[in-house]
Amino acid sequence: MDYPLPTAGGTPAVEVFLHNAPAPSNPLGVKGAGEAGTSGVGAALANAVASALGEKAAPRHLPLTAPRVKAAIEAATSTS
Repeated sequence: MDYPLPTAGGTPAVEVFLHNAPAPSNPLGVKGAGEAGTSGVGAALANAVASALGEKAAPRHLPLTAPRVKAAIEAATSTS
């Protein structure tokens, strides 16, 4: 082997410092964390609904509420 297998013993010591700084943009002073994993969900759901309903009946506006989806389906079926 050209290099040793990395192990937990080979990692450097890490010192953690906490610096609390409330966010001034909201009354709770909290900041967002972890939203990156959820930001694509809306687009994925909208694409799934559009794919399931077809191009004519796909809703054109968000949020995808039941009344909006129903109205899009009714509008597509009434013009056919």
